[in-house]
Amino acid sequence: MEADPRTFTPEALLAETDWMRRLARALVRDADAADELVQETVLAALRAKPDLDRGLRPWLGRVLRNVARQRTRSSARRTARERARFAPDDVAPEAGELAARVELQQLVVRLVLELDEPLRRTVLLRYFEGLEPAEIAASTGVPDGTVRWRLKRGLDEVRPSRSLLTGIR
Repeated sequence: MEADPRTFTPEALLAETDWMRRLARALVRDADAADELVQETVLAALRAKPDLDRGLRPWLGRVLRNVARQRTRSSARRTARERARFAPDDVAPEAGELAARVELQQLVVRLVLELDEPLRRTVLLRYFEGLEPAEIAASTGVPDGTVRWRLKRGLDEVRPSRSLLTGIR
């Protein structure tokens, strides 16, 4: 039994709790979570007077769906934070893995150092000094486009050496 769409009273709100509970259970498929959604929806309805132009149920349905959506997002963010915090990233790599990384770094450095100037300097400034292309352009007195071209060309010259990289692992 739907309340009169033109009036809003706490009694009218309570008359809709069974309907809200059915909707909440359809959304979350968990009786306890559905009860919590209904409670939050009732609190929201008491705090903010509903727009009764369309009736109380449509407004309550929209509020309930929004509450469910917010809880789902919040739960997903909390789970992601917990997984990130307790992820086994802090486990030290094995000695062989560390040695392979160092060898790979040495190879990359050697390949970059073998580049002709000005490609070598540009790649070193970008990837070893951490400068942005605009900063490199300003410090070397060349246009931004030239810096970007030098970076691309330098990386293209290092990339064919990937066949050397596969033997390191």
